[in-house]
Amino acid sequence: MTVGQFANCSHAKEEIITVGHGIGKNKVWSVYEGWEPNEYANLVIDLVALIDKTQDVTANPEFIDTALDDELTVFDAVSSWFEGTKVSVKIEQHAKGSTGLIDIDIKGVHSVRRVVLDMNIKTGDIFNFYHGESSKGGAFWKGDLLETLNSFFEVLKKTK
Repeated sequence: MTVGQFANCSHAKEEIITVGHGIGKNKVWSVYEGWEPNEYANLVIDLVALIDKTQDVTANPEFIDTALDDELTVFDAVSSWFEGTKVSVKIEQHAKGSTGLIDIDIKGVHSVRRVVLDMNIKTGDIFNFYHGESSKGGAFWKGDLLETLNSFFEVLKKTK
């Protein structure tokens, strides 16, 4: 029996997504139970901080509850968090999630329109972003997306 055949048979009771945290794995999502609330919250908090570390999702615990009740994906919850602010984001997995990269369509940060990031980006790592009509840039990660992009464009402005 192939993996595909197993996945389509009655023996495959439930699909579960797990995330490793050091020793062992934590269940994040399952077909029958949906999201594990704490893991969902952690993912939303981490992604919001990846974009803007000054944002504190934990200061508004009702936000996570509402996002779960509304059955928002983690990416949609992050987009929802930024609604009504000067920054608009839409996040998607890059290359079907096989690379660990995410695509962020962004508005409100200079002329940047798209960013491609590794989910585990660290200070000093280089990432790509797209701005203007057809320009591509690279920047060194400084802690969050907004800080990094603002810093890049500030340096660019000084060199002109």
